[in-house]
Amino acid sequence: ILDLRFNFGGNVHDRVLQALTKPVYAKWRRRGLSETQQSTFGFADKPIVLLINEVTLSDGEMTANGFKTLKRGTIVGNTTYGWLIFTTSVGLMNGGSFRLPFWGCYTLDGQDLETIGGITPDVSVINDLNHDLHGQDPQLEKAVEVILSKIK
Repeated sequence: ILDLRFNFGGNVHDRVLQALTKPVYAKWRRRGLSETQQSTFGFADKPIVLLINEVTLSDGEMTANGFKTLKRGTIVGNTTYGWLIFTTSVGLMNGGSFRLPFWGCYTLDGQDLETIGGITPDVSVINDLNHDLHGQDPQLEKAVEVILSKIK
């Protein structure tokens, strides 16, 4: 289970998606020991559930979109914030700065990820304040249920 809830962004989507889709292409056997996969292999053949919520934004949404596009697993939670745009900092003469949109992100069919209203989950589960107050996490519980159903 990969939890992207409350992820405000960054710039790691490409590395995360590469790691999650890297196929197994070799096994190793050390003399006298049993055969094993190299530790850097093997995510691509495992079930993965991705958790998202309304506070998953920016690069968290880019990761969720890639996960969905690559059909890497099941997404559980509720629709992401819908705030996916990359900015650049512009310096001012007084030492201050401001940020400007620099480039947008689009789905493979050309939809602007900033204007589509967020990434929607495959299984919608909403956590609310009442759950938080009672130490409950229905989204995580559903993610565990989904992944256990996929493990054979």
